[in-house]
Amino acid sequence: MSKIFVFRLVKRHLKLANNVHCVFVKFDKISGQMTTISEKKQRIVLTFMILEVVTIIAKIWSIAARKTNLTVKVVGIAMTSITLIPFLIRCHTSADYVQVQFLNFIFLSRDAKNDAKRDKFLTYLVLFFDVVELGNYSMFIVHWLSVMLLPCQPGLSSSILCSADNVFQNGGILKSVFAALEGLVFMQCSLGGGYYILIILLTGVAFLWKECGNFINRYKSGTSSQIE
Repeated sequence: MSKIFVFRLVKRHLKLANNVHCVFVKFDKISGQMTTISEKKQRIVLTFMILEVVTIIAKIWSIAARKTNLTVKVVGIAMTSITLIPFLIRCHTSADYVQVQFLNFIFLSRDAKNDAKRDKFLTYLVLFFDVVELGNYSMFIVHWLSVMLLPCQPGLSSSILCSADNVFQNGGILKSVFAALEGLVFMQCSLGGGYYILIILLTGVAFLWKECGNFINRYKSGTSSQIE
């Protein structure tokens, strides 16, 4: 599995993340490098982070305040957790230039000599990218349908408007608004968290492993001085 193919997946992930305004990094087609987004877009990301915080608080409150059976609470906690955990992972309020330089280093440096074991690891990484992307779209649909069909389920922000007897009496339009909100917030948190887990951590470690292996092999062969 080549570095170019992995790079394409990274750019695709960043493009989707930029579309929902959840990361401070983008791929600049003109320079061909990773760079930070503009200050205006950074303020948009921060604004959406405030929306995410408010939504997560509403989801937590809906679990704590409503009296339901254990099964319903467990489902609510699970739905809240899959939004809360990635939000905490990507909870940064400014761009990190070190991360940008790190990504440019691993993707713009000369590729290491092919190695079957390392290439196999990259294959698994690509598959993991695909699984996560499929999971993001699937959970977006799950959140949307959950609000439309079960708006009073604890763990959904829409449940804060339900009556004491678990009836959502605010109409289909408002229900659709909450469905869109739940889906958007999940995608923002998931893609933002995925940026740090998939791109910074897993992809970074994979390519640093390749670069270190390349250096060690060159050192053993006495050609380490030829590394660019």
